[in-house]
Amino acid sequence: MLLALAVLLPVLVAATASLLYEMRVREQEVQRTALHTARAIAVALRAEIDGTVGTLEALATSEALRTGRLSHFEQRARRLVETRGWRNLTLTDDQGRLLLSSNSPQLTEPVDPASVRRAIAERLPVVGNLLSGRNRRAPSFAVRLPIVRDGQVQYVASAVLGSERVLDLIREQNLPDSQVVAVFDPSGVRIARTVEHSERGPSPSLRALLDRPEAEGVGPTRTLEGQAVHTGFHRVDGLGWTVAVGIPTAEAHQAVFASTALAGAGLLVSIALSAWLAWVLSRRVSRPIEQLKSSA
Repeated sequence: MLLALAVLLPVLVAATASLLYEMRVREQEVQRTALHTARAIAVALRAEIDGTVGTLEALATSEALRTGRLSHFEQRARRLVETRGWRNLTLTDDQGRLLLSSNSPQLTEPVDPASVRRAIAERLPVVGNLLSGRNRRAPSFAVRLPIVRDGQVQYVASAVLGSERVLDLIREQNLPDSQVVAVFDPSGVRIARTVEHSERGPSPSLRALLDRPEAEGVGPTRTLEGQAVHTGFHRVDGLGWTVAVGIPTAEAHQAVFASTALAGAGLLVSIALSAWLAWVLSRRVSRPIEQLKSSA
């Protein structure tokens, strides 16, 4: 019995060490997958914003806008909103006063005027803050383009996009249903999440991870639903948005446990076979000895 334990103990220690090592390796693989997914979604978001800015730049060259025929410009703006699936398209002057709103004519001033002023001051495209939707619609945000003529900002053209567009971009990645993906604005307010939740911010553990100063990173967190996940995050260049992707820790351990169970079963079979062979050999050795004893 002691001999068997002496043989089995090193095997068990080695198997345990191997299991812990394989679990750590698998966790690192899952974390890398989460980070790569977050990067891919960030690239898709950046491309969507750049495409929106490009469309606004093309619109800014229209003859109707150059000559100040805003009624003609508004007709083209409405067609563009319908084609691109935007919520609205607005035009403000160099003082931030609203000149037209293609799909919300009742507006008398721009929504999120701070981002309009920032676009005028910086003379660069700006993505506005996430704002609550009206009539129970999902929140929206504006992509603003300052239109500069003769060295001065003449207008600011703004495309208003619903947060559902961000969710559509995430779903276009064809990710497994078990993964939880969320996009947050610079203030930590959730723009979109693959699993709907009433809380608009990240979970406490995710917030701690996102508070790191790095442009990207990985770490263990818990979702708002309490599920343990390996999370990778990446900040979208030039937007201030952050993409976070969580993969359940159970997925990281499942493959390791399956392979360990298979190896353990093989080990038990080997031990049983070895014990049976040892019993057979011992019987072959002991039988002649017993015969000699009886003859004596």
